[in-house]
Amino acid sequence: MRPALEGVSVSTSLTKPYSPLAKSLHWIIALFIYANLYLGFTLHSSHIGIERMRLIHLHKSIGLTVFLLFFLRAAMALIRYNQRHTFQRHLSQKLIQWSHVGLYLLLFLMPLSGITMSMSLGYYVSLFNIVSIPPLIPENMAVFHISHTAHAVLAYLLIGLLVLHVAVALYHHFILKDRYLSKMLFHLRRHKKS
Repeated sequence: MRPALEGVSVSTSLTKPYSPLAKSLHWIIALFIYANLYLGFTLHSSHIGIERMRLIHLHKSIGLTVFLLFFLRAAMALIRYNQRHTFQRHLSQKLIQWSHVGLYLLLFLMPLSGITMSMSLGYYVSLFNIVSIPPLIPENMAVFHISHTAHAVLAYLLIGLLVLHVAVALYHHFILKDRYLSKMLFHLRRHKKS
């Protein structure tokens, strides 16, 4: 039995399923984020050489992909937000809202700081060798150090928000037993036997 929340009902924003496109973007971006966080920490312990350059190139390509997907995901989130019917008043629902805002902000700032860091050294930013963006800013070591520090700090903030995001989702699934988590999962349709 689900614990009763006095004066608060589960809103349509918590129970309304996401579209297949939104679900796909969610899990694709999540996969890219986890992969890039792993690559980022791996780069700190890797030695200078061909393998390190390959990892850096992959890290940049994934980051640029996330940066591009962010705009589509953010636009879809704004449309969904405007369709909500109730204001979230329960603490866990507020945490969901603010964690989403924080995640979207970091999805924008993390790649942007990485791109700035690379371009401030005069490097191109390539998308898996398909498209290359030339440096849009002049070489500047001060800008590099600022963007490098920001990139590192944002990475730890992102990890913290991801932990919170997962914890809240599990809380809703196992404690409140609502459909918050299941609305983002793909479900196989069962055909009834005639």
